[in-house]
Amino acid sequence: MPDVKSRKLTRKEKGKKTGLTSTEKAKKLASKEMPYDPALLQRYRKALDCSVKIATQHNCQPIPGRTFVFCNLSEAMSQPCQAAKGLGKPRTRAEIGLLMGLMCKSACESSRLIVYKTKDSFTEIEQTPQQTILNQMTKILANDQFQSSSSDVCIPPAFLTNMIAEKQWFDNM
Repeated sequence: MPDVKSRKLTRKEKGKKTGLTSTEKAKKLASKEMPYDPALLQRYRKALDCSVKIATQHNCQPIPGRTFVFCNLSEAMSQPCQAAKGLGKPRTRAEIGLLMGLMCKSACESSRLIVYKTKDSFTEIEQTPQQTILNQMTKILANDQFQSSSSDVCIPPAFLTNMIAEKQWFDNM
């Protein structure tokens, strides 16, 4: 009798799927698991930071002039972002919005990033050259200052009033 692997399969046989038992599936998944250590995770994080930096430089056109970037971190932004389904674990609108805001900030000639939760609660984020976009994002999202909830959300009028009172010019918002 010829070996099953060496003979040609019919169309019907090709369409059949061989089912694995649950123990076989568990063994197969366990064999794919990779042990990790902090050094490996740090290398992965550094690679991700580098890829975000490269993506920002090559995909975002330089934004000339003075720019204000506003990021809403209100309770409404804690909803899952439907457009970010392919990014691993479910991402919130706040995470995606903040990532885009930080990317825009780094593409600006001169910029200020203002993060707000309510119309009265806002903070200007300073970014140093040593901080990567992903590190900055993690730090901002972990900040307890942005944990309060309110339905009164809009771009902070006090910030805009101060800019007008100080007669500060800006080209983009």
